[in-house]
Amino acid sequence: MEWFEFPSVPCGGGAAGGGSFFHLSFRSGSRARGACARGAYAYISRTEEYDGPERDDAVYSESGHMPSWVGDDVREYWDAADLFERANGRLYLSADFALPRDLRPDDQVSLAHAFAQELTADQRLPYTLAIHAGHDRDGHEHNPHAHLMISERRNDGIDRSREQWFRRANSAFPERGGAPKSRAFHGRDWMEHARERCAELTNATLERCGREERVDHRSYERQGIDREPGEHFGPGAAHVVARGQNHDRLEAAATIADDQEALRTIEDQIARLEIAREGLMQEVSDRDERCHRVRRDRRRAQPGVAAARHRVRRGGRRAQRIQEHPRKGPGAPLPNGHADSAAARARSAVGPVTGRFAAAALAAAWWTAAAAQQSAFHAETRLVVLHATVKNNRGAEIAGLDREAFSVFENGRRQPITLFRHDDVPVSIGLLIDNSGSMRTLRARVEAAALAFVRASNPLDEAFVLNFADKAAIDVPMTTDTHTLEAGIARADSIGGTAMRDAVDIGERYLQVHASHDRRVLLIVTDGRDTPAR
Repeated sequence: MEWFEFPSVPCGGGAAGGGSFFHLSFRSGSRARGACARGAYAYISRTEEYDGPERDDAVYSESGHMPSWVGDDVREYWDAADLFERANGRLYLSADFALPRDLRPDDQVSLAHAFAQELTADQRLPYTLAIHAGHDRDGHEHNPHAHLMISERRNDGIDRSREQWFRRANSAFPERGGAPKSRAFHGRDWMEHARERCAELTNATLERCGREERVDHRSYERQGIDREPGEHFGPGAAHVVARGQNHDRLEAAATIADDQEALRTIEDQIARLEIAREGLMQEVSDRDERCHRVRRDRRRAQPGVAAARHRVRRGGRRAQRIQEHPRKGPGAPLPNGHADSAAARARSAVGPVTGRFAAAALAAAWWTAAAAQQSAFHAETRLVVLHATVKNNRGAEIAGLDREAFSVFENGRRQPITLFRHDDVPVSIGLLIDNSGSMRTLRARVEAAALAFVRASNPLDEAFVLNFADKAAIDVPMTTDTHTLEAGIARADSIGGTAMRDAVDIGERYLQVHASHDRRVLLIVTDGRDTPAR
């Protein structure tokens, strides 16, 4: 068990956005998919290449149910799984789950430990648990979560060497075979039960700490909630984007998040406009009521003035009719001054009513225009990354070129180059090594050259090792771990024929399925003596 420095947070503290969020996902670390147990352990424990200030800290880690041959360094177990687990075996099962925010460190550790024991204690399955602080750039707790690696090899108490531990189990004579494998982690029912237990343990922790929030392992649809679910993407997707490459799942998740944020913004703006509109209409109504009371009070206080005003209004309307329809003779129109003053008095008399309608129309027009303006969507062009390699007429690469040496055109139009830099672009590599009998005398030189190639590669490069003689077989699946590649290169024997074409065919198909980089290479080390392939 290992503790790191963890800031103290009082139990029951509330976060601004609430601390209840449920996430639990499982992934299978199998050779067929290019998984590396030691690399996964380094990632969750923040060791080796993952120990850097740019990554979120691992604030706690523990391991349990380990066999007797594992010392103080738990990496020995996961390294041995990479080396000795069967070719078609599962190296580990990983679980990632969210922890409630603003809990005390010991409460988060207690919850994560309880769930790890829930999955491993009955069959004593070796495991490693690590908690990541989940702090944002400002150092605030944002997404605390735990990573759990589980081995399916049951610790039955029998002493075995690390090589024997990963062999096939022998039910008749257990001491002669490897550690038996658990068959528990299969099926939809097991997954549902695990998610339910995780939610129950989380809610029990929240209740014990006096928190009112609760989580639910069921989907929004099963809960009857009309809401678009978010999408979780793991570290692999984040690393792909960090290298300047596109990732479909990340793009889809970002689009959903952007749409949800835009809808929430529009709904908030509509709600504010509705409140403003109701306030304006209430103000107009209050003003109308006040004017009505003033006119009523004046009529009660001065009946004679009201009657005189009524006669003035009638005279004003008559003056307007005379001005609009002039007559000749005895019924000639009044002088201009008289008509204008009467019309002005008439207009002033009807002014308050007209003003009220104008204010209501202005409020409605402002609300409509503001809603239309606030609902507008804007689109912008994203940065397009182009990788380029320049060679001369002899095929040698030309280095040291600056920005001015390059031009980018789209549909015949020159595009500006916003960023320019020299990079060693990572590639996916297949090492196809000839282990036939004719290579026996050259084996030491081949091994040294292959090891030097692996050690000199870009740290982000990924590679697999395929050894071939009479038959071709992948000894090391796709990985970025140089130690695993070195072990796979060094453990082959030179014997048999040379099925080189079969090796190329298998390597090419494997590269198409498992490579994550756009640039892909097959490197074949052979003496060229190919025996008939299939």
